[in-house]
Amino acid sequence: MEIGTLVKVDIPYKLGERRQGERYKVGKIVGIYSNFVLIEFQTKANETYKECYRDSEVIL
Repeated sequence: MEIGTLVKVDIPYKLGERRQGERYKVGKIVGIYSNFVLIEFQTKANETYKECYRDSEVIL
């Protein structure tokens, strides 16, 4: 993984929620740390936000 790579993040289902296909968000890697990866997402209103995920939750 490199900074700037587009990735998908698996979103887990909530308790009692119907499961219909896979759920994921698409974002760009901003930072790589020893325990997690910092990913930047963009909303429909063209605003950006960042979230941290473990390597196992990230799909290339």
